[in-house]
Amino acid sequence: MKASYIKVYLLFFIHIILSGCKHNPVEKYYYVFPAGYEGPAFVIFNQEDGILPEVENEIKVFNFSETGYLKVKEKAKSTWIVESVFTYDSKGKRTKIPSYDNVSQLDTVNKDRVIAFGFIRGSDTNPANNQPTIYESFCISKVKYLDSILNKRERFSFSIFEKAR
Repeated sequence: MKASYIKVYLLFFIHIILSGCKHNPVEKYYYVFPAGYEGPAFVIFNQEDGILPEVENEIKVFNFSETGYLKVKEKAKSTWIVESVFTYDSKGKRTKIPSYDNVSQLDTVNKDRVIAFGFIRGSDTNPANNQPTIYESFCISKVKYLDSILNKRERFSFSIFEKAR
């Protein structure tokens, strides 16, 4: 009889633990740039004067300008995936840019091909409101210019908030 009490307590304990766990859904993003854009890209989350993304098939679409900086109103989720990076032409047609996250993957890529690379997520304090702010940064470049762009990419500082204005 003692064993059955232990089983009941164990099941009750497991139920309490599992019912307290929150499910954090993963958000998927599309990042869309004007045709021909090459250079660093920055997304700054939780900005009062930022934009709200469009939504296509449950994927949030962030449309960048030619500056490569984008401020968005919504808070960054704890888990998100950049589903795809695109450019768009004057007629609005999108072309997917291949994304890579590992330098060793680039050995077989045509050096004249434009890619998205070097995704970094972090946080900094926004001097305007003294609040921590999540950002994401990456580069869009031809493979042959990638080293120079990555080496020149700014270190994150307060200036990122100024440039996004």
